[in-house]
Amino acid sequence: MFTNFISMPKTWANVLTKPSEQTLAAERSRSSVTLSAALTWVALVSAVAILLGIQRTTLTEEWILYGYVQDWYPPVFIARILQTLGEIRIFLTLLHLEIMKLYGWLWFRSGLFELIGEPVSIAGHYFLFDIPDWLQVTVKVILSPVFFLIKAGAYYCIATLFGGRGQFGRYAYLIAAFGVPIAILRIPIGFLPLAGGRLVAVLSDSSLMVDQDWYYALLSPTAIIATFVTVYWLVLFYCTTKVEHEMPRGRAIIVTVVSYLIGFMLSTIPTYTLLGLMEAGRLSQG
Repeated sequence: MFTNFISMPKTWANVLTKPSEQTLAAERSRSSVTLSAALTWVALVSAVAILLGIQRTTLTEEWILYGYVQDWYPPVFIARILQTLGEIRIFLTLLHLEIMKLYGWLWFRSGLFELIGEPVSIAGHYFLFDIPDWLQVTVKVILSPVFFLIKAGAYYCIATLFGGRGQFGRYAYLIAAFGVPIAILRIPIGFLPLAGGRLVAVLSDSSLMVDQDWYYALLSPTAIIATFVTVYWLVLFYCTTKVEHEMPRGRAIIVTVVSYLIGFMLSTIPTYTLLGLMEAGRLSQG
């Protein structure tokens, strides 16, 4: 176990900086390739990501939501670029709302809202607002390896359906080998709007902690950077699937696309379930 901890940074750096089938094939043959190592990585990084996520939320509430509007604006040409990026962010927000409405419609039309909607809604509200933060963190960290196993299992089943012949434990390890460091990379990316807004506030001698105009303007570029990171994840997932399951290129691409869509659905089910319940409640009253 200690050896696995020592080799973690080297493994992650090797996979991220040398994204190729040869790199993953070499990683695949190592003796340290175990499912337990992958689950340990996931639990550790989840703990760090969750704690920093809470800190980011706290700073956003203190610096942004409860602050005042800054009376300083960027130059015109920069403002135009930021306006375009802002329109993209608005589109993504509207898309998010449409997905929430879809979940609400499914809750309402299926009859599940009348059957179990109320107890599920109460349980979700209790978990989000009533139990202490430390308990939420503990539960999320404990469940993070479980969610990883569910998603890795779904990916494995999809690959098998398309003729894959790999081993589940080894496949999960390889996914964690690039997925965990990419999750670490997403953490500072999430802080970019706060950091950028704070820097502008300092340079302009503002009395506020963060320049709000720049904070909101930087949300769109941050989303674009996150999108490039996701594309990089897809490239590594493709290489992993092709190597582990000994697949031809076409099948590996199909498995990658289908797996990403299924993984996205699994990741968003808890959030959209609760949001959909709110929408279903509105539909039931209308």
